[in-house]
Amino acid sequence: MALPMPPPALPSGLPEPREALPVESADECSDSDDCDDFHDPDDWDGQPWEVVFPSDSPLLAATYEPSDGLFDALKEFCIENRMGLITLRSQKDKAKTRTIKYELVCDNSRYNPRESTAKIRNTTTTKLAANCPFKIMVQSLQTNNYEWSMRIVSPLHRDHGRSKNLTEHYHWRRLTEEQMNLLVDLCLDKTISCRSVHKQLCQKWPKIPIRRTDIYNWRWKVNQTKRQDYGPANDFVRTLSESKKVWIWGLDWIGDEFRFRNVAWVYHKGGKMWQQFSSYLQIDVTYSTNCYKMLLVTVVAVSSEKTSMPICYGLLNNEQVASFEWFLKQVSRFQRAGIISPPEVVITDKDDQLRNAIRQVFPNTQLQLCVFHINSNVVLYIKKWWKKANGSLDSDMDDDQDNADAADVQELERGNTKVKDMKNAKLGPLPKRVLNTRAGMYLLWRYMVYTRSEDDFNQAWRQIQQTFPHQERILRYLKDTYLPLKREWACCYTRYYRNFGLITTAPAESNHHSLKTYHLSLRSDLPDVEAATASQTDDKRQLYKDKIQRANTTIRNQFSGREWLGQLPLTVSRWALDQLDEIHKLVESSEVSKKMLPPCTGSTKTQYGLPCAHRLLELALQDEPLKKEDLDPFWHIKRSRDIDDPLLQIKRPPMGIPKGRPRNSEPFGNERAIPAQEFAPQG
Repeated sequence: MALPMPPPALPSGLPEPREALPVESADECSDSDDCDDFHDPDDWDGQPWEVVFPSDSPLLAATYEPSDGLFDALKEFCIENRMGLITLRSQKDKAKTRTIKYELVCDNSRYNPRESTAKIRNTTTTKLAANCPFKIMVQSLQTNNYEWSMRIVSPLHRDHGRSKNLTEHYHWRRLTEEQMNLLVDLCLDKTISCRSVHKQLCQKWPKIPIRRTDIYNWRWKVNQTKRQDYGPANDFVRTLSESKKVWIWGLDWIGDEFRFRNVAWVYHKGGKMWQQFSSYLQIDVTYSTNCYKMLLVTVVAVSSEKTSMPICYGLLNNEQVASFEWFLKQVSRFQRAGIISPPEVVITDKDDQLRNAIRQVFPNTQLQLCVFHINSNVVLYIKKWWKKANGSLDSDMDDDQDNADAADVQELERGNTKVKDMKNAKLGPLPKRVLNTRAGMYLLWRYMVYTRSEDDFNQAWRQIQQTFPHQERILRYLKDTYLPLKREWACCYTRYYRNFGLITTAPAESNHHSLKTYHLSLRSDLPDVEAATASQTDDKRQLYKDKIQRANTTIRNQFSGREWLGQLPLTVSRWALDQLDEIHKLVESSEVSKKMLPPCTGSTKTQYGLPCAHRLLELALQDEPLKKEDLDPFWHIKRSRDIDDPLLQIKRPPMGIPKGRPRNSEPFGNERAIPAQEFAPQG
């Protein structure tokens, strides 16, 4: 039997790991972070103990005009004796205008049970807290000119040790004006959790007597003040009707019940982006955003800087065709109100209810399916329904004989997550033969999805049928589910739609992911959803502006001075310039290699709204630059860059003729140094 290998030696200077029993940390703080005042009551011997008030204590003899002075003095005494107090009951005067009496008891008494009520099973017994008789009366009597005084009813403590913290009585948890202002600002920010608010307060004021539960209560009070004491639904409708951020909205009422089942709204910033980028939209649904379990529908536009922008939000009661149809009719109404052209392409996942509603409301719009969802479903069913050579189903990917095949499938899946644009899909020639494995089948399927040729698409499908004839269930699934819709997901067809190369719903999915970072959950109410969507719209609009500003530096360094671009670097987006640069490289390579360009398919103009390589070659032969009108309005920026930076208008000087040996050829460059009409006449 082989002996166990000794552990490797530690580097010099590193202490050996301890091998002792775990101990309870002695420096842990309580929930209140008031570590300097109280410690764990480990010294209690289980016997009753009495609080001794000195005979000369001002608490017994002195009177206080405001009650705050008495409570502050009592706080210092409680710190010395390590005890906490709570208000058992209070009493007002006959006019019910002011409090005249407080009855204070121990915080460990049965009147303040702090133990958790969670239990494994129901029992017939009830666990009571300590029956501590300690009690203090604080009252404002007429005999003392309504000044506050204190009276000890029972100084004895029983059935518990010293108190752990001083955050029980609400008077001692009052905050200063500076602390309250910071707390209100933090509570109004939905992106900051209550745990983070409590941590920030304790870091700035280490001895602040505040509990985490107080943060929840204060956040609720701040929200109620902000809502003007309206209920959540009332405040939600009030915000839609009165907010200056909301551009247009609509509600679907349930008869005469004054209850709405569906709602849709658009912000001004989203409407501005919608007017500029309306030809290509994405629609997606997300869940777990509100306590009513209403699903959140988002219409997302993609900007010319490749940023996503939510332009319309909707909360729907269900996922039926009628609900989606109502929402899309509201989208159509908003579109007409903003004089916005209808979308040419709408991409969704395979939600039949949503797709049927789109066909009803936007009959002239081309539908497109997300290839990421398609590939994920296909690889899932290939794993689930794959038949071994003996005919048995193989759903286990961890068998030793399938390790290599499983690794190949996982590698192809990782490649699927990286494809968000049609140009990200890199394909070689169609393989003539693949292995009879799951990875081989998925490889041919991916080729069907991403190939640009319809002939290669048909050939890949025939090869799947010929190579895997025994996988009848998988072939039937592919044939019945996706092949009838091939014109909505295969790149050989979608390359002729105005989708700007986008073939997935990744922009919409990323919007939903970022929306959840605004602390939306099943506990959120409708005003929380509206506040989160408003913040997201502001952030996305600012992100687009920042990208435009960052592009100015790159354009100044890379694209200024290129004669064939003309004034385009000042008026179009960076994404358009990058794609034009790639197309121009094809023209340059054909000129260098003296080869003809491949035949024009028209997909560049149709899909991207950009001139193709043949158009660039034609303009180069005519010595004409590109113009703004040659590009789709999608690529135009509203504010020309030369307005903010006039130096961008300056072009490079023409190439001069150096003094030296005369040459017979023209000077090197795109133009003459001296115009022909300025030369002296010959002869």
